[in-house]
Amino acid sequence: MFVAAEGRWANIGYHMYTTSDDPGAKYLAFRNIETHYTNTETMAAMARWVNWVLEVLDKGNAVRLRPTDGQDAHYVALSYAWGGNIAFSTTESTYMSRHQPFPISELPQTLQDAVHVTRELEVRYLWVDSLCIIQDSYEDKSKEIAKMGDIYENAFATISATNAMSAYSGFLNSKYTDASSQRLPFFYPDGTNGYAFVGVDPWYYAEPLDQRAWALQERLLSRRTLQYTSVGLLASCRVSEFAIANEQTYNNAGRTLPESLQQIWRSGKDRKKDRADLLEAWDELLPMYTKRLLSNKQDKLPALSGLASRFQQRLQSDYIAGIWSKYFREGLLWRGVHAFGYTRFRKELIPLRRIPTSKAPTWSWASVEGPVASNYAETYREITLRILECTVALKDLRVPFGEVTGGLLHVKGFFRDCTCKPSSSGQQARLDVDSIGLDITPDDFDEWSAALKGTTIRLLEVEREKQNSDGMENERKLLRFWQKSSAYRSFGLMLQLVANGRYRRLGYFFEEEPIQRGYLFQDCSKVTIAIE
Repeated sequence: MFVAAEGRWANIGYHMYTTSDDPGAKYLAFRNIETHYTNTETMAAMARWVNWVLEVLDKGNAVRLRPTDGQDAHYVALSYAWGGNIAFSTTESTYMSRHQPFPISELPQTLQDAVHVTRELEVRYLWVDSLCIIQDSYEDKSKEIAKMGDIYENAFATISATNAMSAYSGFLNSKYTDASSQRLPFFYPDGTNGYAFVGVDPWYYAEPLDQRAWALQERLLSRRTLQYTSVGLLASCRVSEFAIANEQTYNNAGRTLPESLQQIWRSGKDRKKDRADLLEAWDELLPMYTKRLLSNKQDKLPALSGLASRFQQRLQSDYIAGIWSKYFREGLLWRGVHAFGYTRFRKELIPLRRIPTSKAPTWSWASVEGPVASNYAETYREITLRILECTVALKDLRVPFGEVTGGLLHVKGFFRDCTCKPSSSGQQARLDVDSIGLDITPDDFDEWSAALKGTTIRLLEVEREKQNSDGMENERKLLRFWQKSSAYRSFGLMLQLVANGRYRRLGYFFEEEPIQRGYLFQDCSKVTIAIE
């Protein structure tokens, strides 16, 4: 159903359920969602879902930090939002004392709840980053971040504190009430009468943990996840999801992973198709990840490093500051996109901004904050840019998919100057160059506006797309019929001269309409430049 909301049309789903004692229970499969997470029925349903790989946990009111000494351990991992500093954590000064039993009551509430669920699952060990990583040790943090993907992937299960705002909120005390549901009379095919409840789909809004960048790879890498949401308990694996209701488990598609992202774990005999599917999955993953929030902006690459390493194994491609080397030129054409942050409290447009403290090169999406999209799957365009050399400095060689402290890109391509006055609104703007209309997406509007004050903007073509005589976008199967056409659309980067012949990226551009006689760069020669 579509409804008007704040001047925009929104697609809002509705759900229908009934009670188990209603005559229509055999016709309507759904029941009301259970939010009393600690009752016997919910805990039993949770345990039934995972009981085939459990071991016994000793009872008691204390826990302790225990090294595995290189041995495999059967453990549960916790995915949660810190929500600020956690007073009770492991530091170099408390590391040894953590090896001695300490009261569970000293832990923040979210961690206490995780201990409770772990015991109900009868698993002996629980992995929590604030306790299992020495927080003030760069050495230990680097080592653990490098294997973060393995930690979640190898866990027997992940407890996801999806509804908790912070480590102190807890997640077993959900107070959700379905205020939208209405009780309506229902007439069933067998002639009996009963009642059904109809209300807004409770999975419509994002949860607090859905806003956190680190949590995305924790969710995608986990083999099985128990998601404690505000409206119910979800049991998830990599390809499906179930909502645990009062008396039964039923499929729920509201939070299931997109089909393309499920390709991360699949492989077939057709390697070319596998690569295409993986690139499509990355194109869908990147805006999902970059719209999320990071407390430490320098974690832009580290928070995705576990997933990046899985893609790298399948794509067989180097990963350079967030861009795949085999498809590097296509990867340069990332751009800001419109994205809204949906919560139960607000809906707001997420802007794109350059991260002031970032040392990532400007040609990498890791240098900006906000939602960006890539176009790896659009492989039918003609690439005109040549990569001569690319160097990137890693902050820590032990974390090859992690933070970078600089980078320089040498390219050769069609290049032209333009002095212009753009008109802009929102995330996208328009640029007129010699009466040619360009759609542009600045990486940072404040940065873009400052660059226009007396600075000449340079355009660098990366790809061009041949058009037919009607201006229709080309496709692979039609290319051979369009050899007589000379109309092109250009796609590329907007650059600003910094110093010593080096440039920095300002944004992305593409032509609104093809030029029927030649194209935007037809009178330009290829030049060699460096982009930092």
